[in-house]
Amino acid sequence: MNHVITRDTDVLREFLGVLDEKRRSASPFGRLAATIKLAELGRETDSISIDSSEDDLRLFRKELHDRIDGSLWRRIGSRRIGGRLLTFLLVLLCNQVAMLAVLGIAAAFSGVAATPLSNTPPREDPFFIYAALFLFFSVTPLAATAAVMGGRFFPAWRVTIPTAFLILALSALGTYLVVRGRAHPSKTKSSLEQFAVQRGLTLQSYQSWAEMNWLMKDRKFRQDYERYLRNGPGRWITARFDSASDAGWRDSISVMNDYLDGGQDREGFKQWVKYYLERNRVFSEDRVDQEVAGMTAEVNQRALGIWQLEPLLKERDIRVYSDYLNTAAASSRKWGLAWFGALTVFFLAAFIAGPIIGFMARTLKGNGGGQALSSTGASQAGSRHSFPESDRLTAPSFFDAPYKALANVHRSFLRVSVSACVLVFLFWAFTYSLSLASGRHRVSSQLAFIRGYILFLGSGEDDDGGLTGANEKVEPNAGAAESGKQSKEQLSGLVTDLRSQLDDVDYNTSKKLKEQAGLIANQRSEIGVLKGTASQVQQTTSAITEQIADVNTRSTAADARAGQALGDSTAAKQQADSVEKKVTAKMSDVETKAARASDQAGRATERATILTTRTDALEKEMDRRAREVEARTEELGERTAKLDEDARNLRRLQIVAFTALVAKIKSETDDLDHNTQSMFYRLLRKGEARRDAASLAERVSQLATELRGVDDPDGKQLIEQLEELGKRVGEITARVK
Repeated sequence: MNHVITRDTDVLREFLGVLDEKRRSASPFGRLAATIKLAELGRETDSISIDSSEDDLRLFRKELHDRIDGSLWRRIGSRRIGGRLLTFLLVLLCNQVAMLAVLGIAAAFSGVAATPLSNTPPREDPFFIYAALFLFFSVTPLAATAAVMGGRFFPAWRVTIPTAFLILALSALGTYLVVRGRAHPSKTKSSLEQFAVQRGLTLQSYQSWAEMNWLMKDRKFRQDYERYLRNGPGRWITARFDSASDAGWRDSISVMNDYLDGGQDREGFKQWVKYYLERNRVFSEDRVDQEVAGMTAEVNQRALGIWQLEPLLKERDIRVYSDYLNTAAASSRKWGLAWFGALTVFFLAAFIAGPIIGFMARTLKGNGGGQALSSTGASQAGSRHSFPESDRLTAPSFFDAPYKALANVHRSFLRVSVSACVLVFLFWAFTYSLSLASGRHRVSSQLAFIRGYILFLGSGEDDDGGLTGANEKVEPNAGAAESGKQSKEQLSGLVTDLRSQLDDVDYNTSKKLKEQAGLIANQRSEIGVLKGTASQVQQTTSAITEQIADVNTRSTAADARAGQALGDSTAAKQQADSVEKKVTAKMSDVETKAARASDQAGRATERATILTTRTDALEKEMDRRAREVEARTEELGERTAKLDEDARNLRRLQIVAFTALVAKIKSETDDLDHNTQSMFYRLLRKGEARRDAASLAERVSQLATELRGVDDPDGKQLIEQLEELGKRVGEITARVK
């Protein structure tokens, strides 16, 4: 076989070709990884000795620096801190781009979707909340995995696909834990429907009632009533729960029921409706009382009560939805802290454990050391110094220095990428811990909820006063136009309030004039009545003397009748006394019998108490013994489980030991087989070969006998391998006879 001796720079130039392909790929992670590895390769070539001429080495370093200095981004990425910074920003950018995509789709959906029938704010769907939470958990670790793999996400599918599935499964679990126990408001009945059912109506019947009453649909009437409700009786309701907190509104329906059941301010509502109808001249004055009585009749009270509290019920829907979003935002940040902490530990543990696992794998395979390489030097060096690009290198090298340098390059890249990913995890953990500490989660829409996960769009709060101020500083003309528009709106509002106040003053003045005119008319009628009464008194005084004489005659007859009635009452009293004596005697007899029955009942009660005491003692003793039996049963179960676990561990250790022995025997068989194929070896060391073959045959037979006594599926496979080794040993024995 011919051996081709090449220079170390040939291997390094082939590695440069592989990195050039990465730099031309579409993956930004691959391009960044190629830049970092180029820089690390330059540092390695400056620090190790390479088998090549000075001119060739100088030319190679020039090619390397030309690739690094090609652009500003490559110069930044060639520095270790710059590589970490670019990796950090790239992983961070992936998260923000995903969140921006969800925000854009949600905004587009809000602009074109129809208003739902549920109680959530218009044009909002829970899918976008779940999508934002899922991307919150999944995008950052997936991007970090892609950064660590250096653009080899799909080529290294045996590692990345299971990792991606694990990340997606844990992200789905995190999304479930955030929304667990919190039903989305769109999946529940609206406050209006719940309240209507509690008041004994359906939502359709209430809406039909509202449609039949045109005044209830009037916009101005509803606005004026809502102002009256919030400034008046509504404060009675909001004072009985924490109305400043969104969570407090969840239990507000019971307070509204108490308000209606207690008849709070029913008369005040009638007065307000009468005032509104008279003030706005909706009906003539003689029809106002009739219309108010018909509107507030007892038959309309259930539906009218729902209509009265409809503004507060709508506000409850908004506040409950806001509480759902705020609770989900806070919960996602708490679980996010645990998630990013676990990712940090996992990445660091994987980085630390990687070299240890590689060393153990090489030890088990039995690869020895040595600097010299044969014609298969590339594969042997790759086994000792592994890196992802080793499979694509075909140029052999007499020494393993270039492969060692390339392995160091890959390890340096892993240090840069893993440290950058850990910084990303710690950055998000610090950001969300600050958000939790500040307690600023005041969102009332899904767009604001999603904005809370985007750094440059603010905290996600609906209060955008700070943003408005910033826009006014940056764009003074736009701020002036906006302030002019706001001033016009304020002026129109002031004019509307002044008109309303003037109407109120006009109404009150006319009402007072009408009341004064009514008082004057009443006083005039009362004066006329007094005059008529005085004339009647003068006419009746003349007949009083005649009536007095007639009264004296009637009083004498009444005295005689009173004497007769007194005698009758005396006889009735005597009869009542005799009846009372008989009743007293019977009552004493009844009391005696009751005392006897009470004594007997007391004795029965004492016996029942004794029996109860004994029963309680027996019950306690039975409970104590039952607990002892349960404790002993649990202890026996734990011991049994521990014994089973020890037995399984022992079987695994046996299988591992047998596997190692089989591997060692196989290795010795391969060596003996290879040696016995040589005619010189058989001539010079034939006796030794026979002894080795006999020893191997005996060891194979003993090990197979012991494995047949092990009840394990893996043991059967080892027995098959031993049988095959026995056949090979037999062939070797036949060969050396």
